Amino acid sequence: MGSVCDYAGYDYKKKFWDEVDRRYENICEHRTIARLLKKYGIHDAEIMDLGCGFGRLFDAYEPYGKKFVLLDYAENMLAQAKERLGHRSEITFVQGDARDVPLPGASVDAIISIRTLHHLPDYPRFIPELHRLLRPGGIVIFEIPNFRHWINIGRFLMGKQKNPFLKAVTPVGSFSNFHPQLIYDAVKSQGFTTLEKVNTSFFRSGILKKKVSPDTLANWDLALQGVLSWTDLTPSIYLVCKK
Repeated sequence: MGSVCDYAGYDYKKKFWDEVDRRYENICEHRTIARLLKKYGIHDAEIMDLGCGFGRLFDAYEPYGKKFVLLDYAENMLAQAKERLGHRSEITFVQGDARDVPLPGASVDAIISIRTLHHLPDYPRFIPELHRLLRPGGIVIFEIPNFRHWINIGRFLMGKQKNPFLKAVTPVGSFSNFHPQLIYDAVKSQGFTTLEKVNTSFFRSGILKKKVSPDTLANWDLALQGVLSWTDLTPSIYLVCKK
Protein backbone atom coordinates (compact mmCIF):
# COMPACT_ATOMS: atom_id res chain seq x y z
CA MET A 1 0.00 0.00 0.00
CA GLY A 2 2.90 2.36 0.58
CA SER A 3 2.21 5.51 2.53
CA VAL A 4 -1.26 5.88 1.02
CA CYS A 5 -3.88 3.15 0.89
CA ASP A 6 -5.02 2.11 -2.57
CA TYR A 7 -7.58 -0.67 -2.27
CA ALA A 8 -7.42 -1.57 -5.96
CA GLY A 9 -7.93 -5.32 -6.25
CA TYR A 10 -9.32 -5.59 -2.71
CA ASP A 11 -13.02 -5.36 -1.87
CA TYR A 12 -12.74 -3.56 1.47
CA LYS A 13 -16.49 -3.41 2.00
CA LYS A 14 -16.97 -7.14 1.48
CA LYS A 15 -13.79 -8.48 3.10
CA PHE A 16 -13.43 -6.11 6.07
CA TRP A 17 -17.04 -5.28 6.94
CA ASP A 18 -19.51 -7.71 5.37
CA GLU A 19 -17.60 -10.96 5.94
CA VAL A 20 -16.37 -10.11 9.47
CA ASP A 21 -18.58 -9.24 12.42
CA ARG A 22 -17.85 -5.55 12.90
CA ARG A 23 -21.45 -4.52 13.54
CA TYR A 24 -20.54 -3.19 17.00
CA GLU A 25 -17.77 -0.98 15.62
CA ASN A 26 -20.01 0.28 12.84
CA ILE A 27 -22.90 1.17 15.16
CA CYS A 28 -20.55 2.77 17.67
CA GLU A 29 -18.82 4.91 15.05
CA HIS A 30 -22.12 6.14 13.63
CA ARG A 31 -23.49 7.05 17.05
CA THR A 32 -20.28 8.72 18.22
CA ILE A 33 -20.00 10.91 15.13
CA ALA A 34 -23.65 11.96 15.31
CA ARG A 35 -23.34 12.73 19.02
CA LEU A 36 -20.29 14.92 18.51
CA LEU A 37 -21.72 16.83 15.55
CA LYS A 38 -24.84 17.59 17.55
CA LYS A 39 -22.86 18.54 20.66
CA TYR A 40 -20.73 21.08 18.79
CA GLY A 41 -23.61 22.68 16.93
CA ILE A 42 -22.89 21.53 13.40
CA HIS A 43 -25.95 22.11 11.20
CA ASP A 44 -26.60 23.01 7.55
CA ALA A 45 -22.85 22.66 7.12
CA GLU A 46 -20.58 21.82 4.22
CA ILE A 47 -19.03 18.57 5.43
CA MET A 48 -16.06 16.65 4.05
CA ASP A 49 -15.58 12.94 4.66
CA LEU A 50 -11.82 12.65 4.20
CA GLY A 51 -11.11 9.00 3.51
CA CYS A 52 -14.75 8.17 2.90
CA GLY A 53 -14.25 4.62 1.67
CA PHE A 54 -17.52 3.26 0.30
CA GLY A 55 -19.56 5.97 2.06
CA ARG A 56 -20.22 3.83 5.13
CA LEU A 57 -20.56 6.75 7.56
CA PHE A 58 -22.67 9.06 5.40
CA ASP A 59 -25.85 8.31 7.35
CA ALA A 60 -24.18 9.52 10.55
CA TYR A 61 -23.36 13.04 9.34
CA GLU A 62 -25.98 13.60 6.63
CA PRO A 63 -28.54 15.17 9.04
CA TYR A 64 -26.00 17.86 9.97
CA GLY A 65 -25.01 18.97 6.48
CA LYS A 66 -26.38 20.56 3.36
CA LYS A 67 -23.45 19.87 1.02
CA PHE A 68 -20.91 17.08 1.16
CA VAL A 69 -17.48 16.29 -0.25
CA LEU A 70 -16.55 12.60 -0.16
CA LEU A 71 -12.87 12.01 -0.85
CA ASP A 72 -10.92 8.78 -1.08
CA TYR A 73 -7.63 7.73 -2.65
CA ALA A 74 -9.02 4.46 -4.04
CA GLU A 75 -11.11 4.79 -7.17
CA ASN A 76 -12.88 1.48 -6.53
CA MET A 77 -14.00 2.73 -3.11
CA LEU A 78 -15.39 5.93 -4.60
CA ALA A 79 -17.23 3.87 -7.20
CA GLN A 80 -18.90 1.91 -4.39
CA ALA A 81 -19.77 5.16 -2.61
CA LYS A 82 -21.38 6.53 -5.77
CA GLU A 83 -23.30 3.30 -6.25
CA ARG A 84 -24.51 3.38 -2.65
CA LEU A 85 -25.41 7.06 -2.45
CA GLY A 86 -26.42 7.79 -6.02
CA HIS A 87 -25.66 10.87 -8.06
CA ARG A 88 -27.14 13.40 -5.66
CA SER A 89 -26.54 17.07 -6.40
CA GLU A 90 -25.46 17.86 -2.83
CA ILE A 91 -22.59 15.32 -2.93
CA THR A 92 -19.27 15.90 -4.67
CA PHE A 93 -17.00 12.88 -5.05
CA VAL A 94 -13.25 13.53 -5.23
CA GLN A 95 -10.42 11.09 -5.86
CA GLY A 96 -7.29 12.30 -4.11
CA ASP A 97 -4.62 12.09 -1.44
CA ALA A 98 -5.69 13.14 2.09
CA ARG A 99 -2.31 14.85 2.49
CA ASP A 100 -2.75 16.96 -0.65
CA VAL A 101 -6.44 17.47 -1.34
CA PRO A 102 -7.21 19.00 -4.75
CA LEU A 103 -9.49 21.68 -3.30
CA PRO A 104 -8.84 25.29 -2.27
CA GLY A 105 -8.30 26.28 1.34
CA ALA A 106 -11.22 27.12 3.62
CA SER A 107 -13.53 24.88 1.59
CA VAL A 108 -15.66 23.25 4.30
CA ASP A 109 -17.21 23.84 7.72
CA ALA A 110 -16.50 20.38 9.14
CA ILE A 111 -14.31 17.38 8.37
CA ILE A 112 -14.90 13.77 9.36
CA SER A 113 -11.89 11.46 8.96
CA ILE A 114 -12.27 7.98 10.43
CA ARG A 115 -9.94 5.00 9.80
CA THR A 116 -7.73 7.22 7.65
CA LEU A 117 -4.74 8.12 9.81
CA HIS A 118 -3.59 4.50 10.08
CA HIS A 119 -2.67 4.76 6.38
CA LEU A 120 -0.55 7.89 6.96
CA PRO A 121 2.66 7.40 8.94
CA ASP A 122 3.74 10.82 7.63
CA TYR A 123 1.04 12.47 9.76
CA PRO A 124 2.87 15.87 9.80
CA ARG A 125 1.57 16.29 6.22
CA PHE A 126 -2.00 15.29 7.14
CA ILE A 127 -2.66 17.58 10.11
CA PRO A 128 -1.83 20.84 8.24
CA GLU A 129 -4.12 19.76 5.40
CA LEU A 130 -7.03 19.43 7.82
CA HIS A 131 -6.31 22.97 9.02
CA ARG A 132 -6.02 24.33 5.48
CA LEU A 133 -9.32 22.85 4.31
CA LEU A 134 -11.40 24.16 7.21
CA ARG A 135 -13.01 27.56 7.34
CA PRO A 136 -12.25 29.65 10.45
CA GLY A 137 -14.23 28.21 13.34
CA GLY A 138 -14.56 24.88 11.54
CA ILE A 139 -14.56 21.53 13.32
CA VAL A 140 -12.64 18.36 12.51
CA ILE A 141 -13.41 14.96 14.03
CA PHE A 142 -10.73 12.42 13.25
CA GLU A 143 -9.63 9.08 14.61
CA ILE A 144 -6.25 8.20 16.09
CA PRO A 145 -5.39 4.49 15.84
CA ASN A 146 -3.92 4.19 19.32
CA PHE A 147 -1.01 1.78 19.87
CA ARG A 148 -0.95 2.51 23.61
CA HIS A 149 -4.20 0.68 24.31
CA TRP A 150 -4.85 -1.70 27.18
CA ILE A 151 -4.42 -4.93 25.21
CA ASN A 152 -1.01 -3.89 23.88
CA ILE A 153 0.05 -2.77 27.37
CA GLY A 154 -0.87 -6.21 28.72
CA ARG A 155 1.00 -7.96 25.92
CA PHE A 156 4.03 -5.76 26.52
CA LEU A 157 4.08 -6.64 30.21
CA MET A 158 4.08 -10.32 29.20
CA GLY A 159 6.97 -9.76 26.79
CA LYS A 160 4.82 -10.35 23.70
CA GLN A 161 4.49 -6.83 22.30
CA LYS A 162 6.56 -3.82 21.28
CA ASN A 163 6.75 -1.07 23.88
CA PRO A 164 3.46 0.87 23.54
CA PHE A 165 4.71 3.70 25.77
CA LEU A 166 7.26 4.93 23.23
CA LYS A 167 6.19 8.22 21.67
CA ALA A 168 6.40 6.85 18.15
CA VAL A 169 4.64 5.68 15.01
CA THR A 170 4.46 1.88 15.11
CA PRO A 171 3.90 -0.25 11.97
CA VAL A 172 1.23 -2.91 12.44
CA GLY A 173 1.24 -4.98 9.28
CA SER A 174 0.59 -2.57 6.41
CA PHE A 175 -0.94 0.01 8.76
CA SER A 176 0.45 2.52 11.25
CA ASN A 177 -0.57 3.04 14.87
CA PHE A 178 0.39 6.02 17.00
CA HIS A 179 1.22 7.04 20.51
CA PRO A 180 -1.62 9.56 20.95
CA GLN A 181 0.63 12.27 22.36
CA LEU A 182 2.29 12.55 18.94
CA ILE A 183 -1.01 13.63 17.43
CA TYR A 184 -1.97 15.85 20.37
CA ASP A 185 1.30 17.73 19.93
CA ALA A 186 0.82 17.96 16.16
CA VAL A 187 -2.66 19.52 16.31
CA LYS A 188 -1.50 21.99 18.95
CA SER A 189 1.52 23.05 16.90
CA GLN A 190 -0.72 23.57 13.88
CA GLY A 191 -2.88 26.03 15.81
CA PHE A 192 -5.94 23.87 16.44
CA THR A 193 -7.88 24.11 19.67
CA THR A 194 -8.67 20.65 21.00
CA LEU A 195 -12.28 20.59 22.19
CA GLU A 196 -12.52 16.96 23.23
CA LYS A 197 -10.94 13.55 22.98
CA VAL A 198 -13.16 10.48 22.99
CA ASN A 199 -11.94 6.97 23.76
CA THR A 200 -14.02 4.41 21.89
CA SER A 201 -14.03 0.74 20.88
CA PHE A 202 -13.78 -0.32 24.52
CA PHE A 203 -15.19 -3.74 23.61
CA ARG A 204 -13.22 -4.62 20.48
CA SER A 205 -13.04 -8.26 21.50
CA GLY A 206 -14.06 -11.29 19.46
CA ILE A 207 -15.16 -13.12 22.61
CA LEU A 208 -17.41 -10.29 23.80
CA LYS A 209 -18.89 -9.77 20.35
CA LYS A 210 -19.99 -13.40 20.30
CA LYS A 211 -21.73 -13.13 23.67
CA VAL A 212 -23.28 -9.63 23.62
CA SER A 213 -25.37 -7.96 20.91
CA PRO A 214 -23.64 -5.21 18.89
CA ASP A 215 -26.32 -2.69 19.87
CA THR A 216 -25.77 -3.37 23.57
CA LEU A 217 -22.00 -3.12 23.22
CA ALA A 218 -22.37 0.21 21.42
CA ASN A 219 -24.64 1.50 24.22
CA TRP A 220 -22.07 0.45 26.82
CA ASP A 221 -19.33 2.10 24.77
CA LEU A 222 -21.10 5.45 24.61
CA ALA A 223 -21.71 5.32 28.35
CA LEU A 224 -18.02 4.71 29.07
CA GLN A 225 -16.93 7.48 26.70
CA GLY A 226 -18.18 10.01 29.21
CA VAL A 227 -16.16 8.69 32.15
CA LEU A 228 -13.06 6.93 30.78
CA SER A 229 -11.93 9.01 27.81
CA TRP A 230 -9.14 10.50 29.94
CA THR A 231 -7.37 7.13 30.02
CA ASP A 232 -6.32 6.82 26.35
CA LEU A 233 -6.50 3.03 26.76
CA THR A 234 -8.77 2.12 23.83
CA PRO A 235 -7.58 1.19 20.33
CA SER A 236 -9.49 4.10 18.84
CA ILE A 237 -9.45 7.73 20.00
CA TYR A 238 -11.56 10.44 18.35
CA LEU A 239 -10.15 13.94 18.50
CA VAL A 240 -12.42 16.97 18.08
CA CYS A 241 -10.52 20.11 17.09
CA LYS A 242 -11.51 23.63 16.12
CA LYS A 243 -9.73 25.97 13.71
